Amino acid sequence: MKSENTIENIKADGGSGKISEDQLTDLKNEIDDICKDAAYDVQERRSNADDTRFCRWPHQSSDGLKHSDPHENHKAFPFEGASDARVRLTDMIINEREKILVASAMRSDITVEGIESNDLEMGGRMSIILKWVTNNALGNKYRKELKKIAQWQEGDVPAGAVMGVYWYDEVALENKTVTIEDIAQMLLAKLQQSPEAQNVTPQEFMKELDLLIQNKTEEEKLGKMLLESSPHLSDARIKKIINELRETGQAVYPSPYTKTQTPTICAHRLFDDIFFPSNTTDLNTARAVFIREWLSEAQLRERQWTHGYEEKYVDAVLEHEGETGFPEYTSHEIAGEWQVERVKAPSQIEHKGLYEQITAYTRSVNEDGVPAIYYTCFHHQVEFAAKEREMLDYAHGNYPFVWFGRETLTSRLWDSRSVSELAMGQQKMLKILWDSFLDHTSISTIPPITVPKNRPNAKFEFGPLKQIKENRPGEVRFMDMPKYPVSNDKAQPLLEKQVNEYFGRADELVPPALSQLHTQDMVDSFLANLKEVMHMVLQLCQQYMPDETLMRISGSDQGFPTIKSRAEIQGKFDLTLSFDSKDLDMEYVMKKAEIIGKYILPIDTLSTIQRDKLVQKLFAGLDPSLAAATIQPVQNANMKEATEEQTNFAKIASGVEPPMLEDGVNHQLRLQVLQQIAELNPDAIQRLPQDSQEILKKRMEHLSHMVQQQTVNKQYGRLGAIPALGGK
Repeated sequence: MKSENTIENIKADGGSGKISEDQLTDLKNEIDDICKDAAYDVQERRSNADDTRFCRWPHQSSDGLKHSDPHENHKAFPFEGASDARVRLTDMIINEREKILVASAMRSDITVEGIESNDLEMGGRMSIILKWVTNNALGNKYRKELKKIAQWQEGDVPAGAVMGVYWYDEVALENKTVTIEDIAQMLLAKLQQSPEAQNVTPQEFMKELDLLIQNKTEEEKLGKMLLESSPHLSDARIKKIINELRETGQAVYPSPYTKTQTPTICAHRLFDDIFFPSNTTDLNTARAVFIREWLSEAQLRERQWTHGYEEKYVDAVLEHEGETGFPEYTSHEIAGEWQVERVKAPSQIEHKGLYEQITAYTRSVNEDGVPAIYYTCFHHQVEFAAKEREMLDYAHGNYPFVWFGRETLTSRLWDSRSVSELAMGQQKMLKILWDSFLDHTSISTIPPITVPKNRPNAKFEFGPLKQIKENRPGEVRFMDMPKYPVSNDKAQPLLEKQVNEYFGRADELVPPALSQLHTQDMVDSFLANLKEVMHMVLQLCQQYMPDETLMRISGSDQGFPTIKSRAEIQGKFDLTLSFDSKDLDMEYVMKKAEIIGKYILPIDTLSTIQRDKLVQKLFAGLDPSLAAATIQPVQNANMKEATEEQTNFAKIASGVEPPMLEDGVNHQLRLQVLQQIAELNPDAIQRLPQDSQEILKKRMEHLSHMVQQQTVNKQYGRLGAIPALGGK
């Protein structure tokens, strides 16, 4: 009988709380229900789809030919050595779509804008932080996880996957030397937190501590004091520290420190390392989401310190090497009804030396009816949890998961079909056509031989200059073979056209508008999901990243506003990801740049186009890496131009004439720099020698002329003449 403490009824009053044995059983029963639903709805589909994608079928051989196997009573058809080609149509489509999705994500523009007017500067700084996280904190892992999520979205069954977004604190050990004075300060600080010990002086405590160290009978009392201040130390380690302090006055011991504080992402494959109920329509409203990990003994032991696992729990888990709590079921029909039965569990050799660890995320309400997300860590064979159930303290208030689905057919996330399922029939037909073509070629090249009935055992050896003896002319000859069917020649291109139209692949027979529509829709859907991932990453940075780290990354020397409240984290910024899939076509990018330069920019008489951003976008379309490495912000470019022209003025003052450049410089800005020098410090101009004044005059004339070339001459080129009275 099911307990009343169902997953939905688990109560917690915030923070942590014990989870009963019945509640833990309910979580395990939920896992069992998910695995049974997968047997009805997923397992056979996934098996068939995988066989299609990876071209697997019985009696294959490595040479791609059909061979008989007398041990299995299998006879090759239509003949020994016939073609058994592997047509990898679905694999090719999946890999092609994965590359498009990853390229669009890596080349997309990521911007963060403040929602309120006073958030503009903050939004710019958070854009820098997000770029730093993807390029440095995540690094190559970012691209790797994107490739996995794209592969599973397009090729898995169901066609989708989950990206997990977590905050990661990595703890490491360092050898630390501690003296009696250090121990005294540490223990005194701990002791003075209690009111009765606030009047203890350091001298008194030092004296008492020295007596405790030297007195072996007080070793247990001292050990308890050290354990309170450093709970990670074992009893053996504490005894060693005390002995070293007694003998040398100092001790060396491994001390934990925080090595890494960073957001991280992890692509999860459904029914592999993430599980959720079959009727889930939105991960944020799921009854439960289960994450499965396979950990080594060292990783489990480490979690006693990093995750707070109880030692007795870890000891219990270590008795179940390679065992899984996610049973495999198979479905079959009996008397018109579908039933499931448990099949043999996978071999433990696959997970030798590893131990399954399950984390269940559930959305529950406390005694006041306030919802929150809680997580429970457990093992299916252990009757108690690794630690108390704890509330997930992510301020964004959601499950740390984002669903990436290939399509949306119904409200259920499971209802999404993979490329392998959709193109399975066409791939099989293409294989039949290809095998028939190769078999016809083989038979036509060396067809069967007709021989007289009275020579049934005659053996003929074929080859250049070989002799075949016959009794009568024409009694030994090749059999006339029928021509290859014309319908087969027509069928293959029709099949390929059908597939290319369905998936919107670029092909001369597919309308370009249809191909572009498919590709852009696929990219937009993927980036919309990735936007949620990046938003969570940014929210975790706001919540957990130290202010000094934020200041260092963003380049702020005026202080960095602390944004830690839940309201600020949940609704402070608007994050956008955008990418035009046509930018993957280099010819299109070149044509677009030509049109903009030839037709758009000349009519921008009011300078409404932000040319620095235009250059950055076009350059990124040609070569994103080169654009990122070479393009600088317009403020930096202007500052560099102004500094160079100030240097040129210094050269002029010494009688050196700088070169007059036509291209690659901002003539308007440089002219303004020289004019500003003359306005702010006219004496500097008067003090110039005569030849220097002449150089300056000529230079300003040059700059003025170049500005005129860029403005007035454009108008002249359009109108054919310059208005006499300056009219338009």
